[in-house]
Amino acid sequence: MTRALIGVGCATLVAIGCGRAAEENVANAPAPPVASAPPAAPAPAVALVPHEKLAATVPELEGWTHPAPSSATVTDPAPAAHVLTTYTRGKAQIDLEIMDTGGHPDYVGSLSKVAGTSFSQTASNGYMKGTTLGGSPAVESWNHVHKLGDISVLIDRRFIVHATGTGLDGVETLRTLVEKVDLKKVK
Repeated sequence: MTRALIGVGCATLVAIGCGRAAEENVANAPAPPVASAPPAAPAPAVALVPHEKLAATVPELEGWTHPAPSSATVTDPAPAAHVLTTYTRGKAQIDLEIMDTGGHPDYVGSLSKVAGTSFSQTASNGYMKGTTLGGSPAVESWNHVHKLGDISVLIDRRFIVHATGTGLDGVETLRTLVEKVDLKKVK
């Protein structure tokens, strides 16, 4: 259960060099302007996908292994269903979290202000940018010095797919994994 709760705050942007000195951390710059993002509308109350059913969306990734996903439903800061698993290949590791937030602004608010926008930030060790993946707004970051990557995708202003990896050759593996998550199975 603890592992499933680790990613509860994934809707807030994750620094790619978490725990690194400020000059090494791409995400330590001021927050991006939000003028290009539309104001968040209150989320309608919807029934969450049960965490057990959400676990069925965890994909396989060729050449990587992972244990059975752990899953849970939480109540704070708002109800949400979470699924978490860790993929490994040699010394490389990817943590994947899939979350049904029901569209609650406590989860999707920060992410929706940057995901899919033209925000872009670069530093000597990497970048962070707003982008889209599979037609959904996303935030992507890559630290080429420490081989750390992070992608958060907001799907239908409700589901968050978050992948963070260490020891990677590039961010492409994270993109591939995130795009393999098939939420059509639970919609």
